[in-house]
Amino acid sequence: MPEPVNKSQLFATLAKFYREALRKDKAGRALAQSFGLYGQVLEQFGVGFANGAVLRAIPSKGGARDVLVESGLITKDGKEAVSGCLVVPAYDRQESAAGFIAISKDGIETLYPAALSRLGVNLTAFAKKEIVFTASVLETMRFTQAGLTAVPVGSELNGEEKAFIEKYRISKAYLAADLPELVKVLQKLAVPCYRLALQFPASSAQVE
Repeated sequence: MPEPVNKSQLFATLAKFYREALRKDKAGRALAQSFGLYGQVLEQFGVGFANGAVLRAIPSKGGARDVLVESGLITKDGKEAVSGCLVVPAYDRQESAAGFIAISKDGIETLYPAALSRLGVNLTAFAKKEIVFTASVLETMRFTQAGLTAVPVGSELNGEEKAFIEKYRISKAYLAADLPELVKVLQKLAVPCYRLALQFPASSAQVE
């Protein structure tokens, strides 16, 4: 009987695969540059690029492929759902790889798996205690590139995200978007919230 696949190890290996693809693929680097993202921030967030090569790197059948199909990264008809996208790994509260957020050339962001917490793309931010909360991974990386500490969060917080915020107990929050549900959670924790006036040039970023 085959051994069960360790999802976090598989996602961690896949993240390295995508990062290497970004380094080698001109199309991936061009896509990152089109969003105004360069060097250090790409390394900090472990940004990769999906160019379809992963389909040739894993067995056509078996546990690993089953996990990727279950997470949505590979479609049921065997195609790479995130092909042509930037891919950003996200981690859970135990700092284990939990999935990916794919950013298409149109700036649309999709979570794999769908229940993934966006907060996990930048765990190191929570050590700073004063954090900028944004509505997208792209905006988070832009703020980070500008020298601020930022994390993305969904308009509707899932259980993992609420637990994340309660665990790390930040001291001050700056809001770069309208995030009323986040504000409610932070107010219960007595965390001061401030609306951030800093704006970046308009982009096509959207979140699914």
